[in-house]
Order: sequence, then C-alpha cells, then structure tokens
Amino acid sequence: QLSLAIGREGQNARLAAKLTGWRIDIKSLTEAAQDSLNMLDHEAVDKSFASNKEFVDQIKHILDKKNSGRPVTAEDYLSLSRLVNNVEGRIIASRASAHDEIRKARAAIKKRIPQKAWDTDIIEFNLMHRIHNVLVENGITSVGAALYQLELGDMTLLALDGFGDKALEDLKKAAKVFQETLVLEVEKPAAEEVVAEEELVTAEAETAVAEDEDEAEEAAEVVAEAVEEAEEAEAEEAVAEEELVTAEAEAAVAEEEDEAEEEEDDEE
Repeated sequence: QLSLAIGREGQNARLAAKLTGWRIDIKSLTEAAQDSLNMLDHEAVDKSFASNKEFVDQIKHILDKKNSGRPVTAEDYLSLSRLVNNVEGRIIASRASAHDEIRKARAAIKKRIPQKAWDTDIIEFNLMHRIHNVLVENGITSVGAALYQLELGDMTLLALDGFGDKALEDLKKAAKVFQETLVLEVEKPAAEEVVAEEELVTAEAETAVAEDEDEAEEAAEVVAEAVEEAEEAEAEEAVAEEELVTAEAEAAVAEEEDEAEEEEDDEE
C-alpha cells in the first residue's frame, strides 16, 4: 500500500490511482506532512534535509495552525508539499526501486526454469495427497511453479497454511528427481548427436581413402599405357633404322658392282 498526497488535501488521488494503477491511500496534505515528520530518520531521506531544524520547526508551526483551525497560507501549503516530496516521496521511490529489483530477480529465476517444467502438472511429483492439495490451493499447479517457489526460499512455502518441514522436504526430493531426469533427457540426445557426427566423419574419411585409391589406380594405368606406347614407338623406330641401314648397304654394294663392270669393259 502506498501512501501519497496528491494535490491539496488529496483531491487528485483518485485520478492518480487510475493513471498509475497503484493502490493509493487517500490522505490530506497535512496528514502526509505529519507522517513525514515521523519518518525523517528513514534511510531513504536526505540527511541534510532531515537535519534542517529551522525548516522542521516551520513545518511543526504550520501543522499547529492547521490543527487549531487558524488560517494556513498558500506558502504554508508549499512548505508542507516540499516536506512530503522529500520524505514520503523519496521513501516511495526507494520502495519502488527495491520492488523493481525483486521483480527482475524473480523474472530471471522463472527464465532459468525449463519450459518443460512449466508444462508438467504438479501431480507428476507423486506427492502425498495433502501436500498436493495445499500446493494446488495456493496456485502452485505445475512443476515449474513449484521449482520457482523453491528458488524463492523455504520461508515462502513454509508460510503456506498446512505446509510444514516434512512437506518441504518431500517437495525438494521430488524436485531433485525431476531435475536429474531432465538432465539425462538433455544429455542423451547430445551423446547421440556426437556419435552420429563421429560416424559421419568416419564415413567421409573412408570415402576419401577409397577415392584416393581409385585415383592412384587410374594414375598407374595411365603411366603403364604411356610406358607401353613409348616402348612400341622405340621398337618401331629401331626397325625403321635397321631397314634404312640395310637399304643403304644394298645400294653401296650395287654401286660397287656397277663400278667393277665398268672397269672390266674398259680393259677389253
């Protein structure tokens, strides 16, 4: 509940409640000022402001005038507003900031809880009927909601009517079993994925080796064919050279015979 004076004598409080969505206790400015005087030692209040004796005495004098029915000036109301803004205003802002930090922390807790837990009914915990009923009656109907309450601390659950230490112990055991099962379910697909990747790598390696062997065989065949063709070419070239030598020799012999015949004819 937030106590806040808005406008003179709280006349705009209802409008503020509608605009902010807050629940506002309607109090007059003088009531808020009196409460502020009683909260000057609050940690959210500026110490230099709280120790301003002259201003504090002025506020007390204004409140005395108001309580005795004497006229209160516009300047007096401004002083009261200044007091309320610096005391109750700071306290409210401090509470709002603390509330926001709590909200963020709780949101982070909810985010850490797996979605499967939120989708699983609390009945899966197999708790005693009485414990189950206490949880459901307090809106804790899913495993996720139970884990969330456990994260908030034991006192949150122990504050529930009919929920004691034994019930808390049973709930923690059930939560531990659920979380261990969830971890195993997550680890199993991961392990299967690793095995599948290893098999894929092995298959790719075997394929690469087979391809290398095929390429080596093809290269060997090409080399063998080239060697064979070279040998055949050399053999053909050698035969051609031998035939050429034979032809030249025969031509030389024929020339010698012709020359011999010519010499014989000359002698005759």
